[in-house]
Amino acid sequence: MNALLRFWFGDEREGGQANVLLVIVLLGMIMMVGLAIDAGQLFVARRTMQEAADAAAFAGAVALYQSGSDAELEAAARADATANGYTNGVNGAAVTFRRGPASGAYMNNTAYVEIVISQPVRTSLVPAQSSLTQVTVRGVAGEWAIITLHRAVSDEFDWGSSGNLAVSGAGIMVDSSNPTAANHGGSGQITFPVGATFTTSVVGGYTGSFPNLLTGQPAIADPYAGTPKPETTLLPSCTSLSSAGCQDGAGHQNPGVYEDVTIDTSRTLNPGMYILKNSSILDNAVTGGPTITATGGVTLWLAAKQFPANSAACGEINVSGGSLMISAPGSGPYKGFAIVQEKLCSKPIQLRGSVSYAIAGTVYAPGAQLQRSSNGTPASMTQLVIQNLVSSSSATLTVTYTAGANA
Repeated sequence: MNALLRFWFGDEREGGQANVLLVIVLLGMIMMVGLAIDAGQLFVARRTMQEAADAAAFAGAVALYQSGSDAELEAAARADATANGYTNGVNGAAVTFRRGPASGAYMNNTAYVEIVISQPVRTSLVPAQSSLTQVTVRGVAGEWAIITLHRAVSDEFDWGSSGNLAVSGAGIMVDSSNPTAANHGGSGQITFPVGATFTTSVVGGYTGSFPNLLTGQPAIADPYAGTPKPETTLLPSCTSLSSAGCQDGAGHQNPGVYEDVTIDTSRTLNPGMYILKNSSILDNAVTGGPTITATGGVTLWLAAKQFPANSAACGEINVSGGSLMISAPGSGPYKGFAIVQEKLCSKPIQLRGSVSYAIAGTVYAPGAQLQRSSNGTPASMTQLVIQNLVSSSSATLTVTYTAGANA
């Protein structure tokens, strides 16, 4: 014991010096711990504030695309910030709203909403060093009627049709950094409503003409990448259209897990989730394209045979006639999703020939093309989030972004 004491404190003549050194070392250690904890406090505060700013900006963007006034946009954004704990003038918080960001890629663009939240955060673990540190974060949000997600290819957005593409309610986002990411090579027009402030935003470059074009824009993340797979517990297993529990008394299809099933005749789908495990909607060689009526809240989920595991072996939608009438659920965990095709399922969604379709809800196919090649029959959607968009022939398409109707 004496030896240990001498090791730390020396002999009696050196005891005073050793005590001073020990106090200095201990103070230094306490300061280091205090700085680490204070840094953690600031990180957590900033993260919380950033999430609140992003959510508030999104709330304002939703109001924007519901055609709200500037006052309604601001009220929606501030209400959301308050719901997350940040009210202007309360506890030192400052919440600033702008329609048209003050800086950045979308500076002064009135199709975007900016929220800036600032608040002092006290770091007080070490009283002598306690202070108020001002933390400021910024959230910017807009919404898109069409998003193409492939990051590198040319002609990611390829409107080669002699028919028109009419987009309203929100803009177009082309995520590819390729010098020719967006191509308008057809004679048909791509239009926004007169006076619309939303944009065609392209990460890379373009050929042809686009309304309200912005190039060199920052890439965005897949907005629906975190969407969970649906549960199968309460759904019947359907290995044919007439499997037990898979039809009602009128012969309409019920929600279920459809495995290795081909839907090539006209069908009415009752509301609910349809998981198509390696199952397809195809033309019938005899009767032509089917008429699929799926209104009242239907989600078609194209998946691998191994679902819920992932695989490239999956079904497809490939029709050249008939019609698709689909409206997505208006509530629940899959609110707004009309068609979902899992990312590894790369078979293109092909809407060809004389097929007409009206799809109210998001069409989400992050790993596949939508190929539109037809003779100008009616075609409407409310949101399209896909890997690529390819059109040809005299295809026409109307995309009317409708806040609240999409995912």
